[in-house]
Amino acid sequence: MLALFATPLTHAASNDEGVATAEQRQWIEDMKAAPRGPFSRIRWFCADGSVLPPKPYACGERGGGIQHGELNEQAKALRASGFEIANILAEIDAASFLRESDFRQRLGQILIEQFLIQIDDGWILRKARFYRGALQEEDERRGGRELLLALLAEQRLIGRDYALLRSAVGFLPHGVDSQSATRVRQLSASLADRDRDFVQIKNKIHVKPELGDAATVRDYAARVRDAELKKSYLELASAVEQVYGRSSARQAIARFNREARSAPAALKSQLDAVSSAFDANPEPARRFALLGGLLAALRDHLPELKPASQRLAAMDLGLQLEAEMFAIGSQLRDPQFRPSRGMRLRLLGDSIAAIYAAGLVSPRQRAALEQSLERLSAEQVALDVYKRELDQLALVPGWAAQRLQFHFGEAMQRLSSLEPKSTRFFDDTLRGSMLFVYADLLDTLLRDANRMAGVRNELFGEDLGAGLRALNPGLARGRLLPAPGAGQRFAEDGIYILPETEADLPPVAGILTAGEGNPLSHVQ
Repeated sequence: MLALFATPLTHAASNDEGVATAEQRQWIEDMKAAPRGPFSRIRWFCADGSVLPPKPYACGERGGGIQHGELNEQAKALRASGFEIANILAEIDAASFLRESDFRQRLGQILIEQFLIQIDDGWILRKARFYRGALQEEDERRGGRELLLALLAEQRLIGRDYALLRSAVGFLPHGVDSQSATRVRQLSASLADRDRDFVQIKNKIHVKPELGDAATVRDYAARVRDAELKKSYLELASAVEQVYGRSSARQAIARFNREARSAPAALKSQLDAVSSAFDANPEPARRFALLGGLLAALRDHLPELKPASQRLAAMDLGLQLEAEMFAIGSQLRDPQFRPSRGMRLRLLGDSIAAIYAAGLVSPRQRAALEQSLERLSAEQVALDVYKRELDQLALVPGWAAQRLQFHFGEAMQRLSSLEPKSTRFFDDTLRGSMLFVYADLLDTLLRDANRMAGVRNELFGEDLGAGLRALNPGLARGRLLPAPGAGQRFAEDGIYILPETEADLPPVAGILTAGEGNPLSHVQ
């Protein structure tokens, strides 16, 4: 089924392994527009290997089977070239999948494809979603759950691959429907791509999401004539209400307790304490702290939970609690909420616990960050210590990006050559996590420290706290330029915007990089 056909398609296989050709990229565009997407026809796939035309009980005498779309020649050729597209979860044999040496990279591609389906109006399934029989929702949920249980049963993966596993739980269908801040971002971004008039509302949802956005989206949907588009807007409004509406933490904890009766006593005690505390409807900052601590505990106790179904339940609970914590974080970002420095530092600590629970920082990194917070919590803190420790805390976004690069870098590099929108996966993951709230809190503290030190960070006339770091003192003058294209040279008087420091960078006036780059460089 996945073999490369000996047809004219073979010449389109990439010249460099993992790099798509122009023809392969065009195939993807064709699949988006095709009524059958990546499929050629509907078939029964029987347990004995038979592939039969669709009819009732076609595999009844062949050990059973499943019905779904058969990949067309272009989809088969792309898969044979190493592009994991048009994945049918019901067809994945989880045990065999885990025995493959590159299963992590393959899983990364599968998850990025799920992301593309969510943010790009179905991606290559845009029209195929309505091709009856191409994908069976029940079979896909079962296949997704079986793959997740196989992954979570592997003790060796719980530590090293925790972030990858958590992303898998968030993206793969497996019988649990839970909205998240990330899902709200994805839906709104997808709608803005399809309807440019929605961009302003999308920007509001991305910058300062709140429950009131649901009414705004519903009002907008009332003016939309396209039935499918209207349906998508109402789905977004419902997602906003679920994420930013009333607390559901107690109900989620109760469901987990029913599924994980053999959970460690320490975890059960913390679950009960949080549930009881929420009965009293505590103020937002207190709820924020309770959720952060519980999220971290769920990660810490994950290896002790058995069987794998309890681990899956714990991760599902974590995603639900994170969505609620994100919603509370949006409330705490309200200009009317003016916490003290001490309160902001405590909120930072709670955010770090949630970022750790998402797998975006390691246990060692979390410990280092907590030490910084402890030093900042002294009764008196010198200004140089205040700035130094805040600079340490400002490393978190870079650490989180590196963590995603570690788990998804190879898959991202491969798929982005086929579909450029794949590159949005990192940014969307980070901005849809508690890192978004953390960065906002940190920004206010950095502005505070800079004000006391008489320092001001300004970029294009906008005063900045976090998000802009000068690695080395000095003054650079030059033209602000993008990275030169193939065959072009760097200009000596240019200040270049680069994704990262280049090893063979010639002398230039300066560089701006997305990450920290090289602290020994004299031009950053």
